[in-house]
Order: sequence, then structure tokens, then C-alpha cells
Amino acid sequence: MPNILRLFLLLTALLLCAVHGSSMPSDCDDDGGDNECSAYLPPAHNPHLTLRNGVRMPLFSMGVAHVTSGSPLVENNRTFVGFSPSKSFRQIELSLQKGIRSFDTALVYGTQPHLGQVLGQWWASGRLQSREEVFITTKVFTFPAHKFGLKRNHPWNLNDLTPQQVSIQTEDYIEQCLHELNVGYIDLLLMHWPSGPGQEEGISRQRRLAAWKVFEDFYDRGWVRAVGVSNFSERHIDQLMQDGAIIWPMVNQIEASPYLQYESILRYCQDHEIQPQSYAPLGSGLLNVQEDAVLLELANVHQKDVGQVVFRYLIQRGYAIAFLTQSPNRMVSNLDVFDFELNEDELKAIHSLSRVNATFGVPTRYELPR
Repeated sequence: MPNILRLFLLLTALLLCAVHGSSMPSDCDDDGGDNECSAYLPPAHNPHLTLRNGVRMPLFSMGVAHVTSGSPLVENNRTFVGFSPSKSFRQIELSLQKGIRSFDTALVYGTQPHLGQVLGQWWASGRLQSREEVFITTKVFTFPAHKFGLKRNHPWNLNDLTPQQVSIQTEDYIEQCLHELNVGYIDLLLMHWPSGPGQEEGISRQRRLAAWKVFEDFYDRGWVRAVGVSNFSERHIDQLMQDGAIIWPMVNQIEASPYLQYESILRYCQDHEIQPQSYAPLGSGLLNVQEDAVLLELANVHQKDVGQVVFRYLIQRGYAIAFLTQSPNRMVSNLDVFDFELNEDELKAIHSLSRVNATFGVPTRYELPR
């Protein structure tokens, strides 16, 4: 190739990288370390699921909740535990570069402003063209704050408020979400927890309904495209509808992994047109899922890694998946699960791994009021 042509191609590549604010593409460290992968990929293959109201929700979403010290729910953890929102800047940027367009955040995570800021930079540079290209999930309502290094009387708990006060506070928090995200509307708004631990059942039901009525109002006004719940048992949803809810939850996001499987909740959701969504699909790195002998064997059979086998299992069970990684490689490989299928025996083998109260163990670990 003539030298002048080589020079032209090199200058063209450098110019394109400058326009996109990135360096020349490079290989990614598997742990997302210093050797950052900056190669831009087209939107990832991420099939959409249709919710009961017709809204199309991506199968996969990137979680942006960064907690120090591994898990905040490990008992007797004397190390400081809290959210570290600053970690989300790079993670969101890399996720977008790898083609991910669906994100899962929450008011308590502190990452909503970061998500809105990075998305704004992409719209400003033309790397994203419209709001419709992105799907954003966020969450409000009561939260076990003391487990996350926050005071027990933190306002996000909402456990010491009357139902009338809950209505006012929930409206304020949803407006705060809209302001922090600064992207217009919210695609999916979830009620984060059904209640805090140790709450009396009757008042908890009233608070849930009060908050849900605010959800319904924002949905009716068009500020929220879909509404749902998180960490709810089937009894919590039944109570919500019995107590006066008009709109059924469209999604129930619960912890679900090979080691923790709530069969009754899954069946209930599927029977009532509620899309189940798994978070912590690999046990948040606390359960050594990646070293499980059964999963390793299946990964070898299908020439995949354990994470891909787990994601395939959850998809075949009917779950959408919200996962968290800071590794650019994982951002790509976790979605590469559509070229193989688990047979019935393999599904049963993974199903047999279910334990009791694994990892976070919600929604039952805290014996939340029914």
C-alpha cells in the first residue's frame, strides 16, 4: 500500500476517534482495568419484551448501583458500606460504547445525575440521536437504609410516615428523579421495596397503596411510561390490588439466580401478565457461582462461560435481566446468549442448585409484612 494512502487512513481513523471523544480502539481488560476498551459498537442485540400496556422493554438492562465492600447485606460487616456513585461515570460511558442502551438506577443509588450527564454528552455529540433510543428504569419508596450505611430514620425509608405523608414524599421523590435524570420522562418506575423490616402489616399496606396511587398519577400524566414493583412477593401484589390499586404492576424485579429461585413469585407474575426481572443473576460475586461444578460443566458443553449459561437459563425461565459489571468484555459477552439453548435436563440441573436465603434473600429474608 502506498505510504500516502497509509497516512490518509491513519489520519481518518484519528479524526473519527477525536469526533467521538475516544482513543484508538484497543483490547479490553477483562476486569475493566486501565487498558480501557474504547471501540464503539452498534446497539447491542437486546430483544424487547412487550409489557401489559404495550411498552417495549429491553431484555437486558445495565445496573448502576455501586456499593463499597461487596454486599451491604453481609451480616457483621464492620467495613464502611455505602454507595459510590462516582464509579458509574466510566461504567455508563463504556456501556454505551459497547452498544448497551438500557439502564437500571434508583434514587437511593445516587447515580441518576451521572446517568443523565453521560447520556447528555452522547446526545450533544450526536452519538445518540433521540430519547427513544434509551430505556431508563429507576426506583423510589421505602428502603432498608441502615443496611447500606445510612441512618435508620433516613427519609428514603418512609416507614415512620402516615399514608398522607407518604403520598407527598413519594411525589417529591419522583420529581427529584425526573430532575436528576434530566431526560424528560422515565421509561419504567419501580416501587423499590414493599416495606422496611419490622413494620406492622396494616400500616405498611396503607403506605404501599398511598405510594402506588402517586405512581398511577405520574403514569396517567405521561411522565412515566410503565410502572412496577421490586422485591415484592405475590402476597404484596395481591394486597396492593385488593386495597384499591387500579393499574397492575407491569414488572416485578426480584433477586433471582441459580442459587435463589422464587418459584411461586415467578409463576404468579407469569399468570398475571407481570414481567419478572432478575437482579444479581450471578449472586453479586458473593456465592462463587462462577465456580459451581454444574455450571462449569454446562459452560464447557456449550463452549460458553458460566455467566452466559446463567443468563440463558434465566431467559428461558421467562426473566428479563438487570446486571452490573464494569468490565467492557462482560458488557458484550453477557448478551451473547442467543446462539445456544439449554435442554430440559440442563434446565433441571440448574434448577436443582436453588438454596434458601442466598445472597440478599429478598423479598423474604427480612420477613417483610404480608
